[in-house]
Amino acid sequence: VYESINKARQASELMHKSDYKGAEQILREVLIHVPDDPNILENMALCLVKTGRPEEALGYYEKISKLNPDSESCWIGWSGAYGALGRLEDSARICREFLKKFPK
Repeated sequence: VYESINKARQASELMHKSDYKGAEQILREVLIHVPDDPNILENMALCLVKTGRPEEALGYYEKISKLNPDSESCWIGWSGAYGALGRLEDSARICREFLKKFPK
C-alpha cells in the first residue's frame, strides 16, 4: 500500500506538469492494488479526458459516483466527459443530478 501511495504522488506530479500519458501509466499500476480509491479513479478519469478518451473516462466517473457520491469534482468531470463527446443531453442530465445533490 505504501508503494501505491508513492506512485499516486508521482502520478499527481506528472499531472501537474500536464504529462497525462505518464500519469495514466502509473495510475493503471496503482489501480491494480487499490481499485476502489475514489481519488485514484478520479485522477485516472481526468487523464483519460485530457488524452482524448472521454468515453473511457465515463465508467470511472460512474464508479466514483457510487463510491463517493458527495464528490463534487466527480460530477463536474462526468458532465464534462459527456460534453467532450458531444453527448449534451447526458451532460445536462448529470448537471441536473449534480444540482439536486448540491443545491448551492
